[in-house]
Amino acid sequence: MPTGTINHLCCAHFIFVTVIGCGWTLASTIVEGRIYTIITFYTSGSSTFIFTGGAKHVKPYQETYQGHCNYNNASYHKCVHYILYKKYNCMHDMNKLQQYALNNIISCTSLILYYTTVITAAQQIYMEIGLIIWKCGVELYYKDMSASLILHHGLFTSVAGCVLLIESCNRFQYILVNMHIVHIAFLFRNMRWLTKRLYIYYLLLWPITAIYRNVLIMNEIMILYKERAPVVGLLLAGGVSIFALDVSWTPWKSYRQIAYPRAAPKP
Repeated sequence: MPTGTINHLCCAHFIFVTVIGCGWTLASTIVEGRIYTIITFYTSGSSTFIFTGGAKHVKPYQETYQGHCNYNNASYHKCVHYILYKKYNCMHDMNKLQQYALNNIISCTSLILYYTTVITAAQQIYMEIGLIIWKCGVELYYKDMSASLILHHGLFTSVAGCVLLIESCNRFQYILVNMHIVHIAFLFRNMRWLTKRLYIYYLLLWPITAIYRNVLIMNEIMILYKERAPVVGLLLAGGVSIFALDVSWTPWKSYRQIAYPRAAPKP
């Protein structure tokens, strides 16, 4: 495929990621705001529900709790408020996971394009830059930003800048691309809103992908050490950071429950 065509594809991909990401975030905001408005209105004591399409959300819960709470009492409204608030939180979490999953799908697609030599390592990294901008927005919106994610995003952007802009560091682009292989495992984790069974595949894939990328870094460090390359120290620092992140992101509790099922908490 001609280089110009690939560059146009990368540009189109970046625009697609930006539009989809912003559009999905806006749609989620509108939907969640509507549900929250339903909660606020319905629990205010009003007996008439006037929002278009709102009754189909409330009626099943109204029928469920009608027999347990007196409609004229505040306790009934508390019951409806509670069940709708739980429904709101479920929708909130599902929208968040859907955005993370879509982000992972696009990332995995770009990896496939790289492994099949359709795009270069640099082009895949540019795609990931677009994805991480979108992901940062989602994390800030859902208040998911943590110290480990700040470290990850800072590490990625600094390394991406080095391998893309410094000619002597271009040889390390393939390493940065392969770091994203963990997104395959994350995809199954973030798709668990479809079925909980997908979380099992995440637990199976996570150690494989995490070990793979850490072994890849260690192998490159050994090669650079034999060459007495001055950049080996920087790569070692990056490798330690990646290892620390992978350890902190490993779902130890889930593995412990699998290894010791008797110790698992009762549902």
